[in-house]
Amino acid sequence: MPTLTTRSEAPHSDPFTFTTELSLDASTLTTAEKSAYLSRLRAAVSDHQARVNEALTARMEADKIRDPSSAPAATTAPTSKKRKKNGNNNKKAVADEDAEEENYGEEVVEEDDEV
Repeated sequence: MPTLTTRSEAPHSDPFTFTTELSLDASTLTTAEKSAYLSRLRAAVSDHQARVNEALTARMEADKIRDPSSAPAATTAPTSKKRKKNGNNNKKAVADEDAEEENYGEEVVEEDDEV
């Protein structure tokens, strides 16, 4: 039986693995059955992506609690609803937090602005 497996391993975090079994009757592969299988696969991939995002967000929050000095000033930035209400207040802090979340777990190399 085919399986979809998602695994994450990082040097300073516990690894996690998500596995979903996908039923497939190899003896009868009609177009409808292939479509149904692909639909289940697509749903499983979306589920794994959501679970990975939750796990990585939890790790990021735990990292912020464990080492507050590494947390950006954006930790007090308004939520998206508050951003709309407050306009451009804390725009830089929000951008920093968004960039940090997007690059979490990856090495970010700053480019020098040479003229």
